[in-house]
Amino acid sequence: MSTYTIRVYNQSAEWKEFLLFNAPPKVSQTPDKAYSNVWIKSKMTPNPNGMVQFSITTDHFAVCGTTTVKLKDGVEVETSHFYDVSKTVVLDLFPPPSDTTHANSFGIKVGGYNPEEYRNIWCGYGKHDAGNNVVPVAVWSAEPSTTYLITPIVRYYIGTGSHKQGTTVNVTELGQYATIDFTKVQKGQTVAEVTLKNDGTYTTPTFKYPSKLP
Repeated sequence: MSTYTIRVYNQSAEWKEFLLFNAPPKVSQTPDKAYSNVWIKSKMTPNPNGMVQFSITTDHFAVCGTTTVKLKDGVEVETSHFYDVSKTVVLDLFPPPSDTTHANSFGIKVGGYNPEEYRNIWCGYGKHDAGNNVVPVAVWSAEPSTTYLITPIVRYYIGTGSHKQGTTVNVTELGQYATIDFTKVQKGQTVAEVTLKNDGTYTTPTFKYPSKLP
């Protein structure tokens, strides 16, 4: 299992709470809209020399549940059910998963149901948070009798704000944010560093190889 590290340095004019997002995965049956959820929220990080570090493992979970209102930006989403899909599997909501032949992917097979009777059902992609809880990082409305083939992407976003963990957020509306894309780096470069500058913008991320122990 690979581990990625993101270090964010706060050289802005004030203390900040940093938010970590996972880019939505590739989905074979493109939903009407996939929402990014606040994955991890840091504690207040002091300026001008504060730093927060996010450690990311490549474990994957299929997640599903319901919300009190229809999915949209600003809705708080909590995991009702989750399944470890670090191996390639297809998940039938909710029987045990079965194998799929697509590498580095997993499937969610939504059974037939009456959306008028069962409202606001969602499914998506989950990850461990800093407390080792499984939380949603990308979700969409689960259409009846639909199978989604999901391929996670090791691309992340860093922003700031007061949003609670699990809240659906349009990252592009956060204002300034940093994109940390491990799909475009040299093999083995699993450490990224980025700085929030005094003018409120982020530096271009730098990527490094992890330090070797003596």
